[in-house]
Amino acid sequence: MAVVVSCLCAEWIDIEDQADELGDLADVENFPTIRVTRGDQVLFHGVQLPIHAHLERLLEELLARPEK
Repeated sequence: MAVVVSCLCAEWIDIEDQADELGDLADVENFPTIRVTRGDQVLFHGVQLPIHAHLERLLEELLARPEK
């Protein structure tokens, strides 16, 4: 699935393979879980069904927020 959003960098993290890098984030209870950050600021962390239109809308709304 490809999502086109300007000014977005994405990284796939497998919590089983990279648990040491994630610290407390490795305690994910539900799947699929997505975390969106801007710098150190968490914009969203939660369950997101793999529906392209929902993910695209979430990202558009989050990235439209002014930076803090």
